[in-house]
Amino acid sequence: MKTIDTKIFSTVIGLELIDLSIKFKHTEKDRQIPNKIQQLIQNEWQMRPKNIGKTFAGNHNYVPLFRYEGYQEIEDSILISLGETDYKETYGTNIQNPDLAAEYGDEILGNALGICSLIITSDNDLLLFKRSEIVHEKPGYWHTIGGHLEKNKRAILHGPSVEKLLTQELHEEIPNIKPRISELRHLCLICPKDSRKHEICCYLKIDIETEKLKEITLNFEHNNYKVILGNLSCIVDFLIENAGNVVPGTLAALYYYCQLRFDHKEISKYWGSIE
Repeated sequence: MKTIDTKIFSTVIGLELIDLSIKFKHTEKDRQIPNKIQQLIQNEWQMRPKNIGKTFAGNHNYVPLFRYEGYQEIEDSILISLGETDYKETYGTNIQNPDLAAEYGDEILGNALGICSLIITSDNDLLLFKRSEIVHEKPGYWHTIGGHLEKNKRAILHGPSVEKLLTQELHEEIPNIKPRISELRHLCLICPKDSRKHEICCYLKIDIETEKLKEITLNFEHNNYKVILGNLSCIVDFLIENAGNVVPGTLAALYYYCQLRFDHKEISKYWGSIE
């Protein structure tokens, strides 16, 4: 029997959110960014590969995004505090220079809060996408759907919506089918060691059977997709073959999804506890 080296999960284990609801609190936090860091961010943006600009509609890099500030556990929910950042700031710090945090602290990072989700078909198979070479983060890696929470008037008044964001992303990734979400569950909150950019990982179930996925067309962000049969053995085979080529949020979502879906005795046959 094939088994997984548990080291692949060590960088993505975070706060388990299974059975917890998520609430958001907007905070006005005044962050002082040194001039030399602001200049570094500007330089990184100017030197970015030209194809990065193609992945955003309009002037998306200046659209205000919600910044992760911290969380509190309150009974059966988690309250996440949100400030403000934008993609340009996050690109120049978390993505290109995450080590700045060691010298200046996490306050220096753009840290736009990410949201990602596994896609589960109505017959319990998993759908993953392979990122094309024109995307800015992790080109060529397998991943789920995801994005960042935009800070707009509606989000400030009514609170950001994880479901709304994932519905939008789902329709962008599978534009010719546009499935509906029949179930959505939170899995974890992670902070990958390579970027230190916080991300909420979920899984969502769609009202489409696996057979229907043969009709999907991919958008420019992806050059391939894979359906993984929804049994533990097939998920393990995928992880063994691709563990070094899966984005952290997807790796974390797969780990916690297996903890939720399968019997722990069965899981222990393939991997033990994560230290």
